[in-house]
Amino acid sequence: MQQRVRKFPNFTAALAVAYEEEASGMAYWDALAQQHEGREREALELLVRLHQLTVAALEPLVAKHGCSVFTTHGMKSQGQREASTRKSLPWARLVDRIRAEHPAFVLEFKDIEAMSPADDRAVLTLLVGAEEAIVEFAQRESMGDASSLEPLHHIIARFESR
Repeated sequence: MQQRVRKFPNFTAALAVAYEEEASGMAYWDALAQQHEGREREALELLVRLHQLTVAALEPLVAKHGCSVFTTHGMKSQGQREASTRKSLPWARLVDRIRAEHPAFVLEFKDIEAMSPADDRAVLTLLVGAEEAIVEFAQRESMGDASSLEPLHHIIARFESR
């Protein structure tokens, strides 16, 4: 199922949604990682780490702009609930869902980046890169490319070195 690109009324609303979804994404990917082993689990754990880094990068912006967001517990619960609906998906189907859903998130993050104040733009540019890395990972993984984890390792390194 193709994800629809959402439009946000303003930067603050978009930032709040991005933060909430990245935070719930940590719990989502972590719950799915518990259902897999080996290389699949490694990939999912990389997605958990990437979401930890995106949340940490967004937290100062959320505070700076006074965004109203769900509680940490609420975001975690939301991610776990969504993962429970997909826990029985075979790996190939899960990767197909990533390929179908995440291009819309790339476009949404590009919109948020374009709306952002200039002094916040570097963080949003990294977030666009994170979504692009997830899409590239899924594309490579679906083709059986042994180097499919490289985009995730690369973007994690970019976040960790900033």
